[in-house]
Amino acid sequence: MSEAYVSFCNAYKRFIVGTSRLWLWFDRFWNILFPNQYNFNYYLGGITNLFLWVCMLSGVLLFAYFVPNLQNAWATVNYLTGPEVPFGNVVRAIHRYGADGMMIAALLHGFRVWWTDRYRKFRALAWLSGVILITFTLFIGITGYLLVWDQRSYLLSQEIVRMLRSLNSIIPGVGSSLANFFQGGSLITDFTLTRFFFFHIGLPFALFFFLWMHYLRINRPVTYPPLLLNLMLIGTVLLCAGLFPFKSGSPAVVGQLPAKYEMDWLYMWPFWLMNFIGPGGVMAVMIIGFLIFYTQPWWWNEPYRNIPVVIDEKCTGCMFCMIDCHANAIYMIPTSGKKKSRPLLARIHGAKCAECGICVGACPFQALELPMLRDRVIEEQITELCQK
Repeated sequence: MSEAYVSFCNAYKRFIVGTSRLWLWFDRFWNILFPNQYNFNYYLGGITNLFLWVCMLSGVLLFAYFVPNLQNAWATVNYLTGPEVPFGNVVRAIHRYGADGMMIAALLHGFRVWWTDRYRKFRALAWLSGVILITFTLFIGITGYLLVWDQRSYLLSQEIVRMLRSLNSIIPGVGSSLANFFQGGSLITDFTLTRFFFFHIGLPFALFFFLWMHYLRINRPVTYPPLLLNLMLIGTVLLCAGLFPFKSGSPAVVGQLPAKYEMDWLYMWPFWLMNFIGPGGVMAVMIIGFLIFYTQPWWWNEPYRNIPVVIDEKCTGCMFCMIDCHANAIYMIPTSGKKKSRPLLARIHGAKCAECGICVGACPFQALELPMLRDRVIEEQITELCQK
């Protein structure tokens, strides 16, 4: 192993330690402003779920008016935000602000997990599914801008086609095939809006499958914030929707690109980046970035060293350890022989274990122990933390 690689690994670990302390500082700061049970940092994943439902419910109302073809797409969206439809402009704004809130919460949730180093080992499945969820969210948000079919929508659609066709330089023919699939053909037709509509409403259903994967290894996941926090967030969206409604730009004219357009940095940053590195460079950045984050759980992954050990003679099969294990790493097996007083015994699934020691504290019979961390050491560490 080269000296440069070891130095880089040590620098990365120092960075992670520093960012973990920064997040702890933010936690303490929010705990000063709000009670602990309403700290936003503790519910970022649940807040993302909340905004997902806001987007889906408001999207159903928009779906009732939208007609996905070149002649009617812009007109139906414009009709929806006009005086003919009561509160139609508010519903559209709720959909937009809900999407922004979802992306902000998802990014903060991902950065918090990364910066606190909680994505390795048993958390790898949650991290991988989370990377896919954020990628899907970005694409769904971009296709939402395309459905408006104003001048900006037309420009963005052509920029995406340029990015996809740039893949021809890597694998000949693949980029053109993907561009035609995205656009619904080599030319813009009514099928183009139908294809955009399919991407925008079809992919959200795929989100639920990856959300299921996201929760699979987590025992009792916090899927939604407390009721008061929900009301605060929904109220914020409603307030923004009422005060700052949205209007479409001029209708798209095929063959006429606008000179400038309004930028949404949450979803449109790839198009801004194209001004500097071109469509091929943007595709390279996005693919490489996806691979880097997707492979994060296997970077500097230390081996399992401190998996709890079950002392069968003391285990009563009470299942307290299995209930308290947040990683679903403990399961029960039937005992052999005629020991009817304890029909079950606890067992540890090493690949899921977080080596946190929660099960040791949950066991009232001292039937679990950490081989590399004794009870006295744990008590001393807890006492030291409580005194800070």
